[in-house]
Amino acid sequence: MEIKTEKMPTPVKYIVTVDADDMENRKKKTYEQLKPDIVLPGFRKGNVPQDVAESHLGVERLYKTTMDDIFRDVVDLEQTIISSSSFKFYGDLKKKVPFIVEFIAEVRPTVKLASLDKIRDTVKIEEVSVSEDDLKKKIELEIKRSEIIQDTTKEVLENLDVAVIDFEGCLAGEIKPFKGGIAKGYQIRVNEIVNGQKQFVGNFEDQLIGMKINETRQVNVTFPTNYRETSLAGKNAVFIVTLKFIKTKIIPEYNEQFARTKGFDTLETYEQSLKKQLLEVKQKNEIDALKRKIVIELIAHSEISPIPQIMIDRENENEWSAFQKRMGKTEEQLEKEKISKESFFDRASLKSIEMLKASLVLEQVAKDYYITATEDEVVKYCLRISNFLKFDEKREEKIKEELKTNKHQYRLMEIRTINEKTVEFLSSGTRT
Repeated sequence: MEIKTEKMPTPVKYIVTVDADDMENRKKKTYEQLKPDIVLPGFRKGNVPQDVAESHLGVERLYKTTMDDIFRDVVDLEQTIISSSSFKFYGDLKKKVPFIVEFIAEVRPTVKLASLDKIRDTVKIEEVSVSEDDLKKKIELEIKRSEIIQDTTKEVLENLDVAVIDFEGCLAGEIKPFKGGIAKGYQIRVNEIVNGQKQFVGNFEDQLIGMKINETRQVNVTFPTNYRETSLAGKNAVFIVTLKFIKTKIIPEYNEQFARTKGFDTLETYEQSLKKQLLEVKQKNEIDALKRKIVIELIAHSEISPIPQIMIDRENENEWSAFQKRMGKTEEQLEKEKISKESFFDRASLKSIEMLKASLVLEQVAKDYYITATEDEVVKYCLRISNFLKFDEKREEKIKEELKTNKHQYRLMEIRTINEKTVEFLSSGTRT
């Protein structure tokens, strides 16, 4: 089989020539596969000669799968093809002559990598350190994590008490509660400021002050105009709230006893441990940032041919499906919230293009530097990223079985493993 290509403005024109002998063998193979099911008057089923079958059934009908097989063989040889159209066929299927197939194909973009040495010279890892402010914030976080909630005998709710409430919220003038507007046994520390804001909107929490155990009270609020749930933004709502319990939050003192509860003899040794943890996190974050920078620089300085729209559309589709899953909503539900698929695609296209460029560049690096992944490496990667099986003692065997029976899933995980190894390879030359 001879394959020629002609470059066009975006796609590629393929001219595939199948020589006479090869074509005869392909036709014979197709005939033998179909022969058992061919029925014609005057012949027993499965005994119709090839020339008779051609004459009565027509060569186009008889050898349709031959055309499909030729295309599949081309795709296997030319693995850059991502879509095809406009097929044309030249040749006489009734005779032993060469056969020509022409079609237009969109192909994966080509990548000419920039010099890795030059990229590595421009991107270097930064030295990191732990400041006193870093340590202070870490200590505050550890104290926060060590807080405990205790029962009280209080009968009347006061500011900064922990209230356990049942509530049901409806928009003003409506009877049916809005989504997320119902809760039982909800725990809230009244008027506590966390990250600059209270837990509930408006003056909801102020209206709880003075409630008694088992008292039910109506609370009126107005949602902010920029509220994250657009269906509630700027609207008035009425909550029916019942106070079930009053508790209190115990905040531990930061002293030697606190250090001992964490397994350290003194505050000094405890703080040394915290500094070490902070430094390790900062170093990891710096390495992760370095990896992102080097890939970005490599994309910027490499030559990447135009990305076919079909690849962008496929990536947009993947992002749209992931978005729907995150939101837990159907396309129709998102349309009602004025989030259309078309508008999403408009916003997602730039991100999709950058993701495709990164994928293409990493793929080229792996190809040029012979970076591959063994089956064990793929399994280890899956073990590291799998959450749904993390409490299963037999999760490794289950992952292996899944990868063994699902070739598509294995290839996907193999690509991700190779990409991870490639990024590590790229960044390894920039660290001291």
